[in-house]
Amino acid sequence: MNDFGRIVMLGRAFPMAIWLRERASERPGVLREFLEGARAWRARGGHLDLARIVRQVDPSLVDPETSMPRGDVHGLYQQRFGIHFFQDVIEQLEPLSTTQGAIALASQLGLEPWYVWAHVAPRRAEREPLDPLDLEVPRQAIVRMGDWAIGLQLMDVVAPELFGELVGDDSLSHHELAVWPVTLALRRRIPHPLLLPERERDEFVDAVAAWEHGAETDDFLIEAMSLAWVDRFGEPPRSPARANLPGPWHPLHWPEALDPADAVLWELLRQGVGLVEGWQRDVPALLTADELRAAWERSSTALDGLLATSYARQVARLLGIAWALGGDLPEDTGEAAWRLLVFEGVLRELVGAIRALVLDPDAWLGEYDWLADQFDAWTRYGFRHFGV
Repeated sequence: MNDFGRIVMLGRAFPMAIWLRERASERPGVLREFLEGARAWRARGGHLDLARIVRQVDPSLVDPETSMPRGDVHGLYQQRFGIHFFQDVIEQLEPLSTTQGAIALASQLGLEPWYVWAHVAPRRAEREPLDPLDLEVPRQAIVRMGDWAIGLQLMDVVAPELFGELVGDDSLSHHELAVWPVTLALRRRIPHPLLLPERERDEFVDAVAAWEHGAETDDFLIEAMSLAWVDRFGEPPRSPARANLPGPWHPLHWPEALDPADAVLWELLRQGVGLVEGWQRDVPALLTADELRAAWERSSTALDGLLATSYARQVARLLGIAWALGGDLPEDTGEAAWRLLVFEGVLRELVGAIRALVLDPDAWLGEYDWLADQFDAWTRYGFRHFGV
């Protein structure tokens, strides 16, 4: 690689390292896990080859001098390989690419739905445009995923410049770190709606298209339990960037997506997912029975048509809360609250995923433009740091 190419890669790594450093004050385990993943990747001789999937399918499309695809690189990835380019990049960068920090970074660029889909979609070398499961990936998503991959592979080079001695809390288990996104954490238990039979898949997509909740989020159970957590246990440390944000704390990121970096929401999901998966047994009771009934009634009203789908009924059954769709709650609501929280979290994540993957991907990515612009500004800062 020529020196300029390496500097470009270092510049792409800078914004991700800066973001991780800021978030480390909220969830130090994320940074520790990320650095361990980077060391493990390097130890196995990891090397990012952006042309690998192209070379495996058609070597003539790869320039022998640059080892990069010929012509319009991003257009080639989009039209011919689509989500399978994502799958190849994630596989090459494992275990680094599957850490919570890497996933959270993908979320900051609006890529979470495609990242999750890459983990559950059928694997193949090339796109099959006639297959409804081989969804078209927007060019902008391909560009951002390429930047994400380039930045990740050189994170350990810029880390000493930005991380210092911060290594994070080492008391969290692997299970406890792997709780977000919820649909990814529970993918062996709960199916992705786009993998359902056509009738059920279309029913859920139509319900998402018709769902108009608006900007207010106070109706949801996640908010009620989040505020109850803060009242009982206090608010975890906040990064400098988040501490300077105006207005009260709330656990939403962008449209219909949950924020993986928020320490309160992550703690709630850790408890809820741990209970469902069986590695968390003692969960705190945050709401009284009456408070939970009132909160779930508000949430049920807000979720509206989503709860009427066969997919929602299937998820509720798999979570052991089929009774929730009938409006009844058990007398012992301690465990029920956490299972309902996971249920609501799955539906709210998937509303965003369906909008991104199927309904309006360009608008979804547009909501993240200012964050992508901030990453570009930090990239220029990285260029200057290396003398460009």
